[in-house]
Amino acid sequence: MTRSWLLRHLTGILLTVPAAVAAQESSTIEVRFKVVDSAGEAIAGAPVRLVLAQGQGWQRPEAGMRTKTGPSGQATWTVDALPERGRRKLPTNFSTQTLSPAEDTIHLAVGVELTYLARPWLVVGAGDRFNNGTTAQLDGLKIYGRDHMGNFSLLAVQKEGAWYLPGVPGALTTPGFMVQRLAIAPAGRGWTIEFTVQRANEPVVR
Repeated sequence: MTRSWLLRHLTGILLTVPAAVAAQESSTIEVRFKVVDSAGEAIAGAPVRLVLAQGQGWQRPEAGMRTKTGPSGQATWTVDALPERGRRKLPTNFSTQTLSPAEDTIHLAVGVELTYLARPWLVVGAGDRFNNGTTAQLDGLKIYGRDHMGNFSLLAVQKEGAWYLPGVPGALTTPGFMVQRLAIAPAGRGWTIEFTVQRANEPVVR
């Protein structure tokens, strides 16, 4: 092993370090949340908690930021975080999607704590943003109830057209919430997430 070879090898390692570090830098993520009722009207003054549903500890009741919605049912939260990157297939028709390759995406998931049936729930929506600007919700709606430790770890289950919410007896015709809009867009060196949740009327218990 010559000295010149060693110097070239060390130089190569040092040059790759800044690039690797830059790839792991966090971004500013602005969550633009809105809650509406079953008629699409804004719900003002609703106590909510916004949280990014990624990494560790996001299911804890103290994670994220608590606030109240404004007159237009909106609340905004800005946080520094590392967006997740994935490989997903862009939803198209069946034959095209089957043959198309997976693409790089920016994956972000956001949750909001809202009260329903006199219980707190963590409603989570997730989106993958493709290079053409499309945000696709490929993971579906997820609703979590509290476990015995107070963490939101108990997942609601949909089965044969009915919903079963943790701690709520019987089958429900609706989970109480639906994601009306979720869109991810670049903003400077960061990202914005538009996240609108519709709260349904009280469900019918079978």
